[in-house]
Amino acid sequence: MARRRDSSQFLDWDAARLLYELRRRGLTWAAISRRAEPPIKGDGARKVARQSWPNAERAVSAALGVPVEVIWPSRYPAKRDAA
Repeated sequence: MARRRDSSQFLDWDAARLLYELRRRGLTWAAISRRAEPPIKGDGARKVARQSWPNAERAVSAALGVPVEVIWPSRYPAKRDAA
């Protein structure tokens, strides 16, 4: 019997889309790694497509100008308004 997957994982941007958006803006993984605070060693920012790394996720999000909740909704659930 096949295991059921969490549907939210399919909403996250995949590595190809992240790379496309970076190249469209003239950026590289290495440039994002250097600009991060604190800097990420090497081009470690590329690992965010496979695993959660909050510092790199924030750096990629800032470079793209897109909130982390939009890029990785499974990692950052939407904030609900207080009733």
